Amino acid sequence: MKKIFIMVAAIIFMANVACAKVQVDYGVSEVYSHEDIDAAIKVLESNYNDPIHSLKSLKYAGNDCPVKENIDSVQYMKLSAIVYVSPDNFCTTFSQGYYTTDILWLVRTYGGNWDFVESNVIYSDKTIDSLEINYAESEIYSRAEMYDAIDIIKSKFNEWRGCKLHAIRYAGDSANSVENIKWLNELAPGENFTQCIEFLSDFYVSAEAADFTTFNPNSEYKNWQWWLARTDGGDWKLLTFGY
Repeated sequence: MKKIFIMVAAIIFMANVACAKVQVDYGVSEVYSHEDIDAAIKVLESNYNDPIHSLKSLKYAGNDCPVKENIDSVQYMKLSAIVYVSPDNFCTTFSQGYYTTDILWLVRTYGGNWDFVESNVIYSDKTIDSLEINYAESEIYSRAEMYDAIDIIKSKFNEWRGCKLHAIRYAGDSANSVENIKWLNELAPGENFTQCIEFLSDFYVSAEAADFTTFNPNSEYKNWQWWLARTDGGDWKLLTFGY
């Protein structure tokens, strides 16, 4: 009777994992429809959804070719993801928690089925799911424009292994001054930025980070500055960060 109960519980758990709704950010694509992206997601779910791992969110990240020679008969898709690792992860080297992947690659021939190619290294224990974001009030930028800038900051932060991002907040419209725009243009010769934006962040640096960064281990950093700029409402570019 006990064995039957355990087997039923395991089946229910696996069914719940498989049926869990993955949050999807389709972004904007001139190449793929939502149906194309959904088809790719189904392939990823078969690779990641099991009693140990489960996909929590996915974001469309582009379609550029990952090799130098573009192959006309092949299509590529990039997705970024947040994956949850359960406590029953005796088969992996990761501890319980949320993990992020910068890029998941899929490939297909035109109109064919997607195949999962590879992912980059999974960066551990990023608290993106509990990140506190304060957009504040702005007469210059919409929340969507701020979100795009924050997304760039998060991508950069995910390169810092052993660091946990707690909070990001908009520094205010006053940062978009003539002096600051001139300064950022000087940091990027050849650019002609017309707008800039500043964010402040708080994050924790664990002992693990000592092997990967120059930050002080076991330390909390507050009001870390992030400066981005753009030209005439174009894409944000991260120019500098620090104190």
